[in-house]
Amino acid sequence: MFEQNQQSQSQPPEQSQPVESASESEQISKPSSMPSMPAQTTSQESEIETPELAKKEVIQRAEDLGGSFVEEKIHTMPEKFKKTRPNLPIGKGRKNFLILVLVVILIVAAGGFGFYFWTRYYKASPEVISEETVTTEGEQPIVSIKEEEEVLPKEEIKISPEQTLKVELKNESDQTVSSAEFHLLEGALSDLDIQVKATGLSASELNSLLAEDTEKQTAFKESSYQVIGGLYKIEFEPKDSLPQVPQVFKPAATLTVFYHQDLVDEEWENDLILGYFKDNLWTPLPSSLNAEDNILTIDFEILPSDTLAVIIDKEKMLPKVEAFQIAPNIPSSIDSDNDGLTDVEEIVFSTEINNPDSDADGNPDGQEIIGLMHPLDASDVKLATSGLINVYTNPTFSYSLFYPASWLARAIPETDNQEVLIITNTGEFFSVTVENNPERLSPTDWYLRQSPKVDRTLLFETVINNSEAVWNSEHLTVYLIKEDRVYILSYNTGTEKEANFKTIFEMLINSFQFVVQPQGRPDGTLIKYPDKPEIYLIEKGLKRAFQSGEIFERLGFRWEDIIEIPLNEAYLDGEIITGRLDGTLIKYPDSPAIYLVEGGKKRSFKSGEIFESLGYKWGEVIEISSDEIYPDGPIIESGIIGTPTVE
Repeated sequence: MFEQNQQSQSQPPEQSQPVESASESEQISKPSSMPSMPAQTTSQESEIETPELAKKEVIQRAEDLGGSFVEEKIHTMPEKFKKTRPNLPIGKGRKNFLILVLVVILIVAAGGFGFYFWTRYYKASPEVISEETVTTEGEQPIVSIKEEEEVLPKEEIKISPEQTLKVELKNESDQTVSSAEFHLLEGALSDLDIQVKATGLSASELNSLLAEDTEKQTAFKESSYQVIGGLYKIEFEPKDSLPQVPQVFKPAATLTVFYHQDLVDEEWENDLILGYFKDNLWTPLPSSLNAEDNILTIDFEILPSDTLAVIIDKEKMLPKVEAFQIAPNIPSSIDSDNDGLTDVEEIVFSTEINNPDSDADGNPDGQEIIGLMHPLDASDVKLATSGLINVYTNPTFSYSLFYPASWLARAIPETDNQEVLIITNTGEFFSVTVENNPERLSPTDWYLRQSPKVDRTLLFETVINNSEAVWNSEHLTVYLIKEDRVYILSYNTGTEKEANFKTIFEMLINSFQFVVQPQGRPDGTLIKYPDKPEIYLIEKGLKRAFQSGEIFERLGFRWEDIIEIPLNEAYLDGEIITGRLDGTLIKYPDSPAIYLVEGGKKRSFKSGEIFESLGYKWGEVIEISSDEIYPDGPIIESGIIGTPTVE
């Protein structure tokens, strides 16, 4: 300010500032060591009397002076004054000072936050660097040393080790047909004392086991699932200290099972699954299949049972419609409504020829017959109770099947129930023949032994009601195996150029099943209980009472053949015998008609030729009295043309 005052005094009068301004400026710029000067103007006195007004006036004038210095020539200030006060206008200096203060505050705050995060995260990092790190900046080396942090010892936790258990199943030729790997990750077992053991049973070993355990044998045969390759068992020891399965694994365990391609058919290979056996039932598991590598895999945290295997629904093994047809080389007769039943079959079941769904339940008539359902009732009534069919039961070889009620089922007398014919009304017929299989060969092997020249690839293997079976190349005969016997079901079209009953043949096969004969007296035995007058005839495991002694004698039974049995030998009651037994040939006096008694009805033969073609003898006909009345049944209109052949 002192320089500014000098400058203003040396300027020409027209550019000079008022004296008061110079004096005030001089006062402001004086150092504190200078003596104070007496007041020279009224203005200074006014400043003393009113300090606040004077202060404002001085500040305003100082700012005015600062603005006027921009255009003036500025002389050099002595060095000592440069050090004590910058050469800036008073107003701008204050603003710059505030900006500088804010910048410093921001820098300090940023540094504080940086230090906080460095100490929170970087310094707390588990990485410990104890070596010297040397870098260079220009020519000066920089050496930084990080101190090694103290690491507290952690408490050691014992967990089960990772392990893989492997099992192989081999056939009689020592060829691996299946294998399994059971993989447990580290820590999967909750108890280190648990020991896991994996074993397996091949198909032959499984058969031997089932032969000794009849309960499991029945469960396996009646199950809807077929085991492929053999069984695997996963057991835990010591058993006495462990809960029964299911066993829990955390993390999850993995089971991988390999199967040989020869064990499966490509048509149903994609339906293979893993399953477990428990409470005599097979239950499928949500496994994944790699058919290309023949591998099934599943991860589970809970092992539901100790017995596992590759399984498949037996229904999946059955041939698909597009893959299999009965007698494909023989055309079917006309099917007007395209419902799967020929017009001839529609007449047999009384369904509508021009309506594919006679009961309007959404299912075609043909599919209902194949599925053993009533085609004329939409309320899910079974075909067995429809009245449209009869059930034939063979007591000697313990099987049964359905056949239309208007047809005839008859065992050939000379074969002792070994061969049974089912006679249609067109000349076509079906046969069921039983042959021995002492070596218990498979259906295919048994067939090829009888017909060694047949190409094996032309045969079609399948499963019928849980029994192995094979079709011949013409698909007119199927062979089922049951223990040491072979059951042969055939369709003979006779002289017909078209097949009328392909769907009924499927119905007959689907209804075929083995029955368990109840333990007791053989059929035809006459029994009575002590102190009771009723006489019973044992038939198909039931006791049938005679309506009267007259009927008893009329049927040719003798009183001396009756056996008295104890009261604890119980039988279920069958229908009361009110007339002739099924299979009896009768005629009335003065009438040439011959009748066959069947189901309590009398069925006439259309001609003597049909009577003889069925193997009946005229000498077997019994003449009955005119008052022995039976309702009429369907006429027997067809006999056997030719004889059934077994390949």
